This record gives sequence, structure tokens and C-alpha cells, in this order.
Amino acid sequence: MKFTIKHRFNDGVLFSGNFRSLKLCVEAAVDSVADLSGANLSEANLSGANLSGANLSRADLSGANLSRANLFGANLSEANLSGANLSGANLSGADLSGANLFGANLFGANLSEADLSRANLSGANLSRANLSGANLSRANLSGANLFGADLSRANLSRADLSGANLSGANLSGANLSRANLFGANLSRADLSRANLSGANLSRANLSGAAAKIIPLQIIGLHWDVIIFDNHMKIGGEFHPINEWLDFTDDRIGYMDSHALAFWRENKTMIMAVAVAHKEKAAKGEKI
Repeated sequence: MKFTIKHRFNDGVLFSGNFRSLKLCVEAAVDSVADLSGANLSEANLSGANLSGANLSRADLSGANLSRANLFGANLSEANLSGANLSGANLSGADLSGANLFGANLFGANLSEADLSRANLSGANLSRANLSGANLSRANLSGANLFGADLSRANLSRADLSGANLSGANLSGANLSRANLFGANLSRADLSRANLSGANLSRANLSGAAAKIIPLQIIGLHWDVIIFDNHMKIGGEFHPINEWLDFTDDRIGYMDSHALAFWRENKTMIMAVAVAHKEKAAKGEKI
């Protein structure tokens, strides 16, 4: 049977031939190093396909079945993968920058060292996915399911993780600077050595979040205080302990209309506890 792969915008023929299935046709195109950028593969069944190194930038793969497919090192930049099934797929080292993965199923997928910067992963299922060392800077992960995902050493700077489920996720060594974690579920997440400077943790669930030593909580004040190895959360403000020490009155007053009075009353006590906790964490002492 003859299969033809066409461009999604101009209907131009990118590759064609006689094959038993579209999957075999696409694999042949990749083997011949055909340029499949902009290809229309919407709803295609490519389950288990070997597409390693494929150029599928700006391709339409919406609703496609790519479960267990090998997309190692593939170029999927700005591709449309909304609603696609990528469960168990190998996307290690792939370029997914600017890609649309809205509502995609990436359960158990291997995305280690992948470039997902500026990608739309809103509502995507990334539970148990391997995202170690991945670049997710400025990515939209709002409402995404990252339960048990491995995000160790991942770059999530300025990423939108509002309402995301990060329960049990491994975020050790991750860069979460200026990330939006409003309302995110971080229960039992591993935040050891994570950079959370400037992150928005308002209404986030941090119960049982792991660090080198158990985080300390100070309750009963106007705002609850949670002290991690190197960071401290007071109300919705989350910053490195060293930055809290150096904040000026103007910087504190900018946080909230009641912040400066609170800080002047409680700073000495809070910082004494925070610094002692940080020193224990540095030594790896158990508490």
C-alpha cells in the first residue's frame, strides 16, 4: 500500500512509498534522513517506532500514538503533540523546545537531558517520567501530573508549576529559581540541594518534603515559617537563608504591609533557628 507523508501547511510531499503500514513508512523516511519538519502525522499510530534522530520540528503529531517509540535525540521543536500518547517513549536528549504537549500522556517516558524549554505541558501526565537533567526553563507545567517523576538536576527556572502534582517527585539539585509553584503539591518531594530562590510557593503543600534533615516549622506566628536545609519559607515568601539575613527593611516591607513589623519583632529568633538548622544540614546531622 502506498503511503504519503505531507507537509501540514502546504500539502507538499515529504516522503512516499509502498509499505505495509504508516509506521514502516515513517521509519523508512527517518532511515533515509528525510526532512520531516512540518509533517502532518496527526492521529498516526507510531507505537514502538524507531524514530531516533528524526527531524520532526513543527510537525503535527496531535493525538498520535507514540507509546514506547524511540525518539532519542529527535528534533521535535515547536511540534504539536497535544493529546499524544508518549507513555514509555524514549525522548532522551530530544529537542522539544516550544513544543505543544498539552494533555499529552508521558507516563514513564525517558526525557533525561531533553530540551523542553518554553514547552506547553499543561495538564500533561508525566508521572514516573525521567526528567533528570532536562531543561524545562519557562515551560508551562500548570496542572501537570509529575507524581514520582525524576527531576533531579532539572532546570525549571521561571517554569509555571501552579497546581502541579509533584508528590513524591525527586527534585534534588533542581533549579526552581523564580518558578511558580502556587498551589502545587510537593508532599514527600525531595528538595535537597534544590535552588528555590524567588520561587512562588504560596498555598503549596510541602508536607513531608524531604531534605538532608527534616524541615523545621515555626507555627503560631502571623505567618507560619518552614526552614529547609538552605532555604526558608515565611508565608508565601521563599528565599535562601543567607538572603533573609541580608534583606533590607525596604525589601521586607515590599513583601506585605505587615511584613516589616513582623520581621522586626521576630527576626532575631527566626534567624537564630534558621542558621542553626542550616549548620546541622551542612554537617548532615539528624534531628
